[in-house]
Amino acid sequence: MLKTPEKFSDSHQDNITTVNEHMIERIEKSLTLLNTLHEPWHQLADRDVQINDCLQQALRELFPQLRMGETAVNSTNIPLPNNHTLTVSLNMADDLPTVQTAPDMLSEAFRVVLKNGYEAILAQNKPGSLQVTSRLQSKNRLQIIIQDSGVGIRPEDIPHIFEMGWSGKKGSGMGFGLFWTRDFIHGLGGSLYVDSKPNQGTTFDISLPITS
Repeated sequence: MLKTPEKFSDSHQDNITTVNEHMIERIEKSLTLLNTLHEPWHQLADRDVQINDCLQQALRELFPQLRMGETAVNSTNIPLPNNHTLTVSLNMADDLPTVQTAPDMLSEAFRVVLKNGYEAILAQNKPGSLQVTSRLQSKNRLQIIIQDSGVGIRPEDIPHIFEMGWSGKKGSGMGFGLFWTRDFIHGLGGSLYVDSKPNQGTTFDISLPITS
């Protein structure tokens, strides 16, 4: 018999509230993305932003168990179905220069790429790894590398993954996330490249200009 909400324990009610708040937040952010899709990105580039903060925020949003206020997310293990484990490894350089953008939008771009890797790992039904690296690429650019050990992308699909409507998930997905992410990164004067082999994982390489 299903329990009515008032019969759930306090801890269960807290968990339900947290999940609902997380879902509402995701819906609101999705609406923001849709509303700003055709706006010039320079109108949003109004703050100096630390990319590591945005990466941390993206990780918290993707993995609710890491949502511990403003505490930094460290390298950690995430439980997967069938008693498997996802190892998240972070290699973030300290004291990086800033980039100029809207922090929520950059966090969302990172979350899209991280989610893509997470889903690729889930699809292989075995333990996996997700590696996140941030570093100074040159005197005027930063580099973010997100590498997963998932199922990979077929060579014939790689030219199409950034197209509107493409989705690697059969029967699901709108094919919007990676399309929007590359558009946003390009609008900041950045670049986004992908390298992948079936059953060997995928690497996304993001480059962003440093605040002048």
